[in-house]
Amino acid sequence: MTIKEVKEILAVDGVTVWYDHAPVGTEVPFITFTCNKDNNVFADDKVYVKKGSLSVRLYSPIKDEALEKKLEDALDAAELPWRMTDDFDTEDVFITIYESEVI
Repeated sequence: MTIKEVKEILAVDGVTVWYDHAPVGTEVPFITFTCNKDNNVFADDKVYVKKGSLSVRLYSPIKDEALEKKLEDALDAAELPWRMTDDFDTEDVFITIYESEVI
């Protein structure tokens, strides 16, 4: 899966999507994501399946369950299994973190 494809999956209404980090001054809510090719499956001395990790961060001023649902629905529609956790930024920004694997 390419960065462009992931960005299209994560494009939910009212939220900008950035790879790795948002520019300074970007207003919440916004999404950042990274893709790393680090979970390859090997067989017969070769890379049999190229698997990568996907980390998606939803930044919002409060815990926004409606916005989380939109993002989760987008991940589900793309058939990307995910795990979720929450965190707070030092600037009083709520962060919902989704982790997944992509091929």
